[in-house]
Amino acid sequence: MKKIIDQELGLIKKSVINFLNDLIEDLEKYAVSIENNETERIALLIEQEKKINQTHDEIFEEIVWVISKESPVAKDLRKLMAYSNMAREIEKLSNLIRLSFEKYLNTKNLNLKIFKKYFILVFNFLISELIAISYLISSYKDELINNIITYENKINNYVQKASISISNKIYAESEKKNLETYFLLFYFLQNIERCGNLAIQLVREKIFIFKNRYIEIN
Repeated sequence: MKKIIDQELGLIKKSVINFLNDLIEDLEKYAVSIENNETERIALLIEQEKKINQTHDEIFEEIVWVISKESPVAKDLRKLMAYSNMAREIEKLSNLIRLSFEKYLNTKNLNLKIFKKYFILVFNFLISELIAISYLISSYKDELINNIITYENKINNYVQKASISISNKIYAESEKKNLETYFLLFYFLQNIERCGNLAIQLVREKIFIFKNRYIEIN
């Protein structure tokens, strides 16, 4: 029975990693689309994101099936619940990104040059953080956690500084197109910061699986 549980845990782990990698792939496509001003491609990615979110339900159903069929011991049950939590956090990440880009498409007056100036760097920080987390879920390494924390700090510091800069720009700005762009950037920056927080929850769940306890990540 233990061998079967280990096999099922391995399959669920793989499903979670694939779920996260699908999201990362979409984020990379979003970044390229912004660089090239490809609004039609962004609209297609948003629709694709809605379908990807079905993966959470599939993983949850798989976990419920394993629990009902194999009656895992407490240690394995905790691992299954940690993977369930990961899938839920990835779904939240996906939803935040989708909502952000829906708002982007609905912004009629947009100064793309200003938007790209503030958006590209911090969005790439988020992508790099999630790539490191994907590797961490696959294979636990302390140096990966250090890399993830570094990217998370970069995101938080950038959002803080950019928000102050944008606030100052808004007070001095009179052109409607630029104002709408700055307000959109505020929305994006807040969601990217939230995405970073959700990403850290993924790390906590992986640490729990590896060390059988939760720890604070600073």
